[in-house]
Amino acid sequence: MTLCPPSSALRRLVLSALLVSAACVGVEQPPDTLGELEDPILRDGVGGATVLEGEKLVLTPANAGTPVVDAAASAQRALTFWSGSTATGTLSSRGAQRLVVRARRERACGEAPRMQVKVDGALQLDVFVTSTVFKQLALEEPFPDGAHAVSVSFVNDSTAGGCDINLLVDQVAFVGSAAPACTDGTVNDTAVGSKDRQLDYTGSWQRGSGADKYQGDDHWSDVTGSTFTLRFIGAQVKLYASKADHHGIAAVRVDEGTETLVDLYSPTRAEQVLVFSSPGLSLGAHALHLRVTGTRNPASTGAVVTTDRIDVGCASPAPTCTPSCARATCGAADGCGGTCETGSGCASAATGRFYVVGSDIIDPEGKKFFPVGANVGTQLNFDWKGDGMRHSDDALAWGWNTVRLTLACTTSASYTTRSTQGFAALLQRAQSFVNEYTAKKIVVIIECHDLTGTSTFEGKMLASGKTVRQEVDDFWVDARERYKSNPYVWFNAVNEPVWANNALWVQLQTHYRDLVRATGAENLFVADVMNMGNDARWDGALRVYDPTMGPVVATDQCNVVFALHAYGGLGGSPEHVTYFDAVRKAGLAMLIGEFGYTLTNTANPGAYVLNVKGATAAFEVAAAKGIGMLFWHATHGDGYSLKASGASFYGDGAPSANLSAPGQRLWDLGHARPDLGAFTGSLKASHCPSVQ
Repeated sequence: MTLCPPSSALRRLVLSALLVSAACVGVEQPPDTLGELEDPILRDGVGGATVLEGEKLVLTPANAGTPVVDAAASAQRALTFWSGSTATGTLSSRGAQRLVVRARRERACGEAPRMQVKVDGALQLDVFVTSTVFKQLALEEPFPDGAHAVSVSFVNDSTAGGCDINLLVDQVAFVGSAAPACTDGTVNDTAVGSKDRQLDYTGSWQRGSGADKYQGDDHWSDVTGSTFTLRFIGAQVKLYASKADHHGIAAVRVDEGTETLVDLYSPTRAEQVLVFSSPGLSLGAHALHLRVTGTRNPASTGAVVTTDRIDVGCASPAPTCTPSCARATCGAADGCGGTCETGSGCASAATGRFYVVGSDIIDPEGKKFFPVGANVGTQLNFDWKGDGMRHSDDALAWGWNTVRLTLACTTSASYTTRSTQGFAALLQRAQSFVNEYTAKKIVVIIECHDLTGTSTFEGKMLASGKTVRQEVDDFWVDARERYKSNPYVWFNAVNEPVWANNALWVQLQTHYRDLVRATGAENLFVADVMNMGNDARWDGALRVYDPTMGPVVATDQCNVVFALHAYGGLGGSPEHVTYFDAVRKAGLAMLIGEFGYTLTNTANPGAYVLNVKGATAAFEVAAAKGIGMLFWHATHGDGYSLKASGASFYGDGAPSANLSAPGQRLWDLGHARPDLGAFTGSLKASHCPSVQ
């Protein structure tokens, strides 16, 4: 059956690589005219566009899909429909001449997903989405000015032939040539709501009063994670708040930009202080977001965040000329009539992906990346003290940008997800965890714990008729396809795989490096070093910087990072200085994949002493050298704990409450991560095909 728009030839359906037959069943009029439509990401205010991001739609039922990270999507996020469902939202139009939906199918198999789009309850588009890359689907028709109820439905979910068809929606937009209406104005903190120039508060906020405040009042909160959003039509926004000796730090951003930390501490109280001013914006629809971080200036006695008034302007401020490229993007105009060239101190342009160049990890914004976080478990996977699912906000409260998802990927143990519920259940559990965390731009390093110590049991035959290593291979064959388009997923194929067999270590890491690269995935590949991660030269093991070890795995290869498990095998801080310098000299990138020590020294006093040395070196040496670290373990319950009670990272009160000694140091590091600066070299040196 051929699907057609609900209208006659008075409407013109415009398709870009989204194929619909020209023969329309049940339509007496001539078939609608088909044409081409250019496919950039839509921007608010450009071309009179008003845009609703796919991940902002509300899905019903809620478990029928989720926002996911996608490097090709606007702001690198889109909404995935897993099963038949409808997502709804509100979108305003001003002089709109066209309805546009930017969408794609997830995989090229089976029947194409069928998408239906309604505006104010009336069906406007009903098409099969055949492209696996984002394309625009548009209906040329004027829409009246004002707010409209918009819905997008996925109506033909199927797993026929073993192909699970899914739909991804990036943007829904009204597009026209009319400039959006705008007037300069001031928004008071009491203008509460979710419409234009209203503050949409979440969490816990209180109302304050005072003669020196704007219109005699303000709003305040000291509850971590409380937020507000102000939606507005304009070209600049300014935030005014009070400062005082008990005020804390707010995180502020415009649209999907990077958060700016705003310190509201002052030894003397001051009202209506300009605390944030946006850069010039394109005239159009934007959103100002503020988040209560729960952190404070060391001199402050509290963490209160306030908002008093917000000024919205319709004219973008005049740009200033920067005489150098120290803060510019390579290839962009320098603001003074020239172009910033590589080597001039400019930063690499945002790519939406992570890359490794030499000893540096470069984030999607073109900055050097310092990972900090912890190992985290999920159901039946290192979860004795808690499941990390549904606690990504707690991870953000800790200041983490990275977690290591510790999994049992095989049936070698009887209690694991794969053993008790099947391989598909394990894959779905990992996918759900990844979707939750990476949607908030937290890197998830997936690791398989099954080959720890490897050579003694990797050939063990399991009930499936496969060996342990073969079942691990199965997991990574799936992962390379499942997460290829999500740069926030890194692959740590095997945990602490080899004790002292140098040749086996090289063979094993090379095998998994090539396995995950076989179909073009460029996700960072993380390789644990020798001596089960300690790299201590025990029993003849060579260190990773030896020319026959790490360089063999990483040289001329795309995105390879090595992981030290800093449990004291190297010694104390002086030995770690020498070690990290040698790793950097060899041109290798490194992070600390595990470190920490138990709450007491009673179980194994000797190991406790070594572990404390390793953890101390991590905090004192690694951070100073730009090498990030992940604590062991946030949910496992084996005595290594961020909480003094042994609870999970989100248990025993607020995230910042009742911390263990290493927990306190990790908390402090998470809220004062080293700024490694912009990457100023060439991404071609990453050896990744996408930047050659």
